[in-house]
Amino acid sequence: MRIFTSSQFKGIILAILLGISQNSLAEYIKLEPAFTVNLSSPQEIKFAQVSVQVRVATSEAAKALETYNPPIRDALIMLLSTKTAEQVSSRQGKEELRKQAIEAIRKVLKEQHVVFTAVPAEKKDGESNDNEGAKNDGQGNQPPKSPIEDIFFTRFIIQ
Repeated sequence: MRIFTSSQFKGIILAILLGISQNSLAEYIKLEPAFTVNLSSPQEIKFAQVSVQVRVATSEAAKALETYNPPIRDALIMLLSTKTAEQVSSRQGKEELRKQAIEAIRKVLKEQHVVFTAVPAEKKDGESNDNEGAKNDGQGNQPPKSPIEDIFFTRFIIQ
């Protein structure tokens, strides 16, 4: 017998009501507790407190985030602690950090040999694609789309 969390159950009900596959609904996973790290600053002690939520396209990816939470948190702490307050104070700096954090999460899952059997469908023409601008293999083929779609900073405090 499979037991569902309340958010999974709500997703199943919503998918049924909308007449779509449950795997096509995005799910947001909080990485708790918030990350508190010392920032890289040679002159003074600065720290950041960052709350993060990860948008995943499948329940399989949500489960992977829960299972591999410790190495994912470690990778994000290591990434955050290499940044200076100046690097992450601007919007552009936060956007760059977001891209690096997504790649760090995907890298951890790859290193843990996580293979996703359910991956999101490719976007149709005119829809945004997270792999836009991604390197191809020289033959026009994009790398496979990951169900780890995006991250959101829900709190970002620098002191």
